Amino acid sequence: MEISEKKLLRKATQAKYAASPKGKKSLDLAKSRYNSSIKGKATRDEYNSSLDGKAADVKYSVSLKGKVTQTKYAASPKGKSSRIKYAITLKGKSSRDKWANSLGGKEYQKKYRVEYRASLEGKATFAKYAAKRGFALDACQENFTADQLEVLLSKWTGICPCCNKNRKPTIDHFYPLLGKNEALRSNAIENIWLICKSCNSSKGNRDPIGFLLKNLNKTTL
Repeated sequence: MEISEKKLLRKATQAKYAASPKGKKSLDLAKSRYNSSIKGKATRDEYNSSLDGKAADVKYSVSLKGKVTQTKYAASPKGKSSRIKYAITLKGKSSRDKWANSLGGKEYQKKYRVEYRASLEGKATFAKYAAKRGFALDACQENFTADQLEVLLSKWTGICPCCNKNRKPTIDHFYPLLGKNEALRSNAIENIWLICKSCNSSKGNRDPIGFLLKNLNKTTL
């Protein structure tokens, strides 16, 4: 038998073995060992950082198979844990803030808020929040009057003190009625200030000083 015939026979035998259940199992085990080795990790990292690797990653992520894989992983315990760990890192927070302030992020949040408020869970959450806020208002010993509010509105310059943008004012409690510090909860005029609707929604029950400093950093960048 000639050498070329021996090679063809060997290749056919190898192909037959590779296609068999035993061969596939052996190949998967070998791949797993290589991928977990130092050499395998270095090779994979080098390819992923290359132009070909990045292009292949983008192509796969937009494919049907890639989207299904991403969805399954995101819903798995490992995927959820990984997402939570990433979210609390500096890179994760920066990435989230960047996305939230982007046009696509704002549109998604707007759509999500509308859908959530119309859902049974959203209605129940808002009803619970309204009840808690009502109890907090009832607990306040002093309430601002219509005359006091009229004076405050007359002083509105048209510029929101949080974002420095020309917008319509909304009434807000400087120290939130549902804030952590119960001693600062008040419905007196001294605790009322005017900010735009967008900043009012963003502030929520957050600490007002921290919120102002965060917005100041954004406006000065």
